[in-house]
Amino acid sequence: MKTRTATLALGAVLAATGLSGPAQAQATPTPSCPIVASHRTNPKAAPENTVAGINSVPATGAGWVEMDIQDSSSGYSVLMHDKTVDRTTNGTGSVGSLSLTYLTGLNATDYAPWNAPNAPPTTGSTKVPYAWDYMNAVRANGLNGILDVQNVQTPDAAQRLLSYMDRWPGLRSHFAYMGNADKLAAMRPYAGDTLKYTLIEYPAAGTMRTAEWLQAQGASAYAIPAKDVTPAKVSYYHSAGIELWTWTSDPGYDTPAMRAQMRLAGVAMLITDYPALAMAECPLPSPSPQPSESDRLLQLPE
Repeated sequence: MKTRTATLALGAVLAATGLSGPAQAQATPTPSCPIVASHRTNPKAAPENTVAGINSVPATGAGWVEMDIQDSSSGYSVLMHDKTVDRTTNGTGSVGSLSLTYLTGLNATDYAPWNAPNAPPTTGSTKVPYAWDYMNAVRANGLNGILDVQNVQTPDAAQRLLSYMDRWPGLRSHFAYMGNADKLAAMRPYAGDTLKYTLIEYPAAGTMRTAEWLQAQGASAYAIPAKDVTPAKVSYYHSAGIELWTWTSDPGYDTPAMRAQMRLAGVAMLITDYPALAMAECPLPSPSPQPSESDRLLQLPE
C-alpha cells in the first residue's frame, strides 16, 4: 500500500497532468538552459572530491559544484564517493571505519591520470577534505554546493555538519542536501527548512514518484538519471513546484546529444563531468552568489 501511494505508473501521471500521447507537445516545458553543476567537484580538471577540484569550477562558468560526503568513524564529514578509500587514495578501508585524522592525511590522487609523473597541474589541496575544507572552498569560490550524501547521518553527525556550515553566516542557503528518503529524514529534524532538500534515486521501471510524496519528504527537487527524463515528467514536477534535476555522468550519457536532450526537456539542473562544455553549449549564465573580498579571504580556525 505504501508503494502504491508513493509511486505512479507513467500513464497515471500523464493522465493526472492532462497529458496523453503526441498531442501533449504544447504542455511540455520550453527548452531552456539548466543550471549546470560540476560532478564530483570537477574530475576532468582535478582529482575528484577535492579542494583542487572545487577551485577549478569557476573557470568552467558553472555556478554549482556537486560533491559526495560520507562520515568518518567519529561522525565528521569528508568528501569521498566510494564506500572505501581504496580506489582514489593511498589508503585502504571503509570510510565509516576510519578516523578523521587518518582520512584527511590521505592523498586523493592515487589513481590515473593523477598519479602519473606528467599529471595535469592543479590548484589547491588534493588531500581528502573534511567539512571545513570543502565548505570554505565552496564559499571562497563564490559557488553553490550540492552535498550528495552517501550514508544516513547520525544525529551527532548531522548537527556537526550544520555547525561547520554555520561558521559562515547564510551558508546554508547556498547548499542542497541530496539523498534518498532515509537520508533526508535523518537531517530534517536538525536543519528544518534551512536547507534545500533533493531526493535522488534510480526510479523503478515504469513508475515515478508522486509530487505529493516528494513534498512529504521535504524535497523541493527530484534528481533522476538522464535516461529516465522526459518532457512530460518535467512538466508534471515543475507544475507541482518540484524542480527536476538530472545527471549525465553515468557511462555513455555525458554527450553533447544527451545534454541537448536535457535542455529540450527543460530540466532545472544538469550535473555533468563536463561543466565547461555544458556551459558553452548553452551560454546563459548559471546564477551564483558573489562573495565579497572579505569572504574570499576568510579563514576560520578548526
